[in-house]
Parts: sequence; structure tokens; C-alpha cells
Amino acid sequence: MPHVELAVLTMDVIHQPEMYIKTVPARGYHPNIKGAGVTKEVVAALHASQQVIRPFTVNSEKQMKNMFSLGVDGIFTDFPDRAVKIREEMK
Repeated sequence: MPHVELAVLTMDVIHQPEMYIKTVPARGYHPNIKGAGVTKEVVAALHASQQVIRPFTVNSEKQMKNMFSLGVDGIFTDFPDRAVKIREEMK
């Protein structure tokens, strides 16, 4: 059977998402960028728990730079070319 990664997709901020995800069980956390729950602390806690974070929908250049600087594993965007360019410039 093929491997399917499960992730929690949420519109609202979840307190201690790294703990909640384990109850699903899932490996990823996909928060809405408008929920303002993506912080360095949240990213670090998820990574310490071997989980990934991929916020959505990150469309502005400012949002992309902010998310990449926080160390997210990826983003959902309507502008993938812009995101790839910004990510490469930040490396």
C-alpha cells in the first residue's frame, strides 16, 4: 500500500499544534496564514516533534519572505514561480 502523509489543515490557531497533531495522528500542520499562528516557537516545536509545517495561502512577497525566514517546510501559494525565486534568493 502506498504511503499517504496526513496533515492537519486549520483556519484557526491551535494551541500546541505539535501535541494536537499526535492525536490525529498526522505528520504535518497546514495553518491558514491569516490565523497568525505561525511563529518561530511553533515552527521549532513542530520540528522538534519531527513534524512539518506548510502554511496556506501565502501569496505576497512579504508573507513569503516572513514564512521562509521562520523556517517553514513549505507553503501553499497561487504564485509558485514567485515563491521559488524568493526561496532561492534567501538561501
